[in-house]
Amino acid sequence: MLLSQETSNIPLFRSENILEKYGSAGAVADFLEEIQATNTRFNLVSRETSHPDLVGMAADSLIPFEFIDRPSGRIFDIGPGAGFPSLIILLSFPEVEGILFERTLKKAGFLAGIMRKFNLGGKVIPEDFLGAIKGIPSASFNYGFMKYIRPDQKLLLGAQSLLLPHGQFVYYSHFNHSGDNKMGMHKCRSYQYYLDNSERVRTICVFSR
Repeated sequence: MLLSQETSNIPLFRSENILEKYGSAGAVADFLEEIQATNTRFNLVSRETSHPDLVGMAADSLIPFEFIDRPSGRIFDIGPGAGFPSLIILLSFPEVEGILFERTLKKAGFLAGIMRKFNLGGKVIPEDFLGAIKGIPSASFNYGFMKYIRPDQKLLLGAQSLLLPHGQFVYYSHFNHSGDNKMGMHKCRSYQYYLDNSERVRTICVFSR
């Protein structure tokens, strides 16, 4: 495929290389087996999701750290579902503590079991994010993540309230930033990349205060 000058500057990453780079290929492989086994009982991911798809989802979870600093301290994840991106991040950076907000009880139970099995720091909160954060101290997290939920003003303001002054919030998609800055976190940097092929341009948006 011939790339234009504009798209030729967009980096291309390989899933296997990313997982090897962050030293988590073995742990991630074990985790993906847990997803596939559990998926036979109830849907963590779509039944059409193949093993290569899961590997790509795992690698994609780590792509932000190709552009920003590696995580440290405490992180939170809004709606991780089967564990993307937060469990992949915790498996790759075991010194990090994670708080996972997952309101679907079956998925929350799965996530909590994985955290115990792999001895990951943190906990799962089986509640809606905006309700749960009322009992959590503000400005206590270094990073926040959201991959599968569309952001709105309330979610972004809630996420901002949990971040330390220099904290960052990563949204794994393109974000249409309004010029009137009603979304709270006024600094939004976007990064584009390819993963495993050059047919689909992916985007992450990193918010900071």
